[in-house]
Amino acid sequence: MTAGAIQSNHVRQTAAIAAKYGLKCVALLENPIRNQDSNFLNNGNKLLTELFNAQCVMCNELTDPNVQMKALINQFKLEDAYIIPVGGSDVLLWDNYFAPMYGMPNKKGLDAITLLAQKEGILLDPVYTGKAMAGLIDNVLNNTIDSQKPLLFVHTGGAPALFAYSGIDAIID
Repeated sequence: MTAGAIQSNHVRQTAAIAAKYGLKCVALLENPIRNQDSNFLNNGNKLLTELFNAQCVMCNELTDPNVQMKALINQFKLEDAYIIPVGGSDVLLWDNYFAPMYGMPNKKGLDAITLLAQKEGILLDPVYTGKAMAGLIDNVLNNTIDSQKPLLFVHTGGAPALFAYSGIDAIID
């Protein structure tokens, strides 16, 4: 069992691994940006999570995910359930590129998505990799990062989430 936003890469990947090994997966999902578009609610990572046969349970907000997941374990009488916690990273974070909030696309991210799709054939998503690439591009252009030294951009996946944001131009205008 794990938890995350409705278009979470982590949740989708957890469901995929559970499917591969024949394990039951329960995903506790929230919609932090309150997007009610049917495409957002049913496609992208949500669609794939369900395709991997995970049981998706929606909640209003993940206020205390571990407590909420334990409550679901009791509610569904899931013996031997294993909780995979939310988060758990210790990476350098430039938080001035995730605006306006988690799960909400922004203009610089969309520009990065478009640039890489058209110039490199690489798909980025509007939640993580699009914003991360926008930050990388901005830091290279502003000489915050030495463009003459080797640089590694880790693409964490997320391209399926691109399909959940129909009318993305209208979302960020």
